[in-house]
Amino acid sequence: MVRSNIPSSQTVYSATLLGATPGTVAASKAVVVDASADIVGGFNDVTIDNDLTVSNDAAVTGDISAATGTITDLTASGYTPVARTATADGLTTGTIADAGTHQVIAVTSASANNIIVLPTPTPGTVIDLYVGANGYELRSDTPASVGIGGGTGASVESAIPANSLCHIVCISATNWVGYTVTAATLAAVEAAA
Repeated sequence: MVRSNIPSSQTVYSATLLGATPGTVAASKAVVVDASADIVGGFNDVTIDNDLTVSNDAAVTGDISAATGTITDLTASGYTPVARTATADGLTTGTIADAGTHQVIAVTSASANNIIVLPTPTPGTVIDLYVGANGYELRSDTPASVGIGGGTGASVESAIPANSLCHIVCISATNWVGYTVTAATLAAVEAAA
């Protein structure tokens, strides 16, 4: 609203726009930041036609995709390595938690006979595990019915070599498949036995 006693050469700013709640998105209303310069909720789908640069943390609960171009320097909780220590029975520190569709696991193991247990099988889940000096045994959460490379049975597991990267994908509610990379060798993860 412009008052007649204010010269037209001056711009008048309102502290907030009529009907807008600072920090909240509402249909058919302007978006106004709150006192902390935040928008705390309300956006659904946002389409960006050009570049988006995020200078601080961004929490994303859905998918991030790029129709063209690339997504670079992306760090999310699923991509920040989680430390797991292989144990004699795969319990406690040897069990990978259910924590999203892609996890990176930094494995330490005192013995090639120690065990890492995969999370609940959800088709499409990808787990990348890397280990140093000692290898370990990889086991599904229910080895009698959930296989690795098709192998099932009570307490079956797949040997993962030392100094390797293991990339394993859940392809059904009852099976994981994957491969390992050690130096210049690429090999399928053996069927659990």
